[in-house]
Amino acid sequence: MNEWLLDSGCTFHMTPFKEILTNYKSDNFGSVSMANEKLCDVKGFGDVCLTFESGFKLTLKNVRHVPDLCHNLISCAALEEEGLEGRWGKGIMKIMKGSLTVFKAEKKRNLYVCHVKYDLLAASVLNKNDTNLWHKRLGHISMKGLELLHKHGIMSGSINEIDLCDDCILGKQHKVHFPSSPSPNPVSSSSVLDYVHADVWGPANVPIHGGNRFFLSIIDNFSRKVFVFLMKHKSEVFEKFKMWKNLVENQNGKETKSLKNI
Repeated sequence: MNEWLLDSGCTFHMTPFKEILTNYKSDNFGSVSMANEKLCDVKGFGDVCLTFESGFKLTLKNVRHVPDLCHNLISCAALEEEGLEGRWGKGIMKIMKGSLTVFKAEKKRNLYVCHVKYDLLAASVLNKNDTNLWHKRLGHISMKGLELLHKHGIMSGSINEIDLCDDCILGKQHKVHFPSSPSPNPVSSSSVLDYVHADVWGPANVPIHGGNRFFLSIIDNFSRKVFVFLMKHKSEVFEKFKMWKNLVENQNGKETKSLKNI
């Protein structure tokens, strides 16, 4: 069941094992002629996802279900139609996609044989048409990306349209600037220290470095420069403010005109 033979005279991929096929369609699809001229009935067809010893996965499409077959057959002609080509040498056939080796088949009894595993779990997930799940698992991949994976046989099953994705919408949003609401009493300042804002924050539940639990922030309305003073106790506010006032007035050569306590 895990052996597949490469057949250059086979028109389609074929298998006697219905259980490995996904997206199976059952009907009377006529018959196929074997090399010994025996006619075998085709009972249906489906897809099969093969995992080769290299770890590479390949989905064979429209694999005919022929119960009377003795072996799984990979059609070299069908591989060629999918853009794959075979290279022979030293008892090994390499199936290539450009310079990439998809899988190798070893020559046994004058036949080229490869061994595979079946990715039935992945196939069953996609049989549920859960395109949205794969969209999320693959980092919110686009519909075009999913179709490309499906085209190259990396994903089996059918691909449906992706539902409206909230995460994609949020990720593509841009921050919109909202104009500031006009203040009921707008303050204009033409120079530093014309108008300053002061605020006290605290106490912090956990003291920061030095045991401080409060801080005083002072903002100059014109320059938007911010001053921050750490305090252990709220009672230190006045001393810190006087320290700041003496510092900036000496630096700027002018007095503070107006103070607003936030």
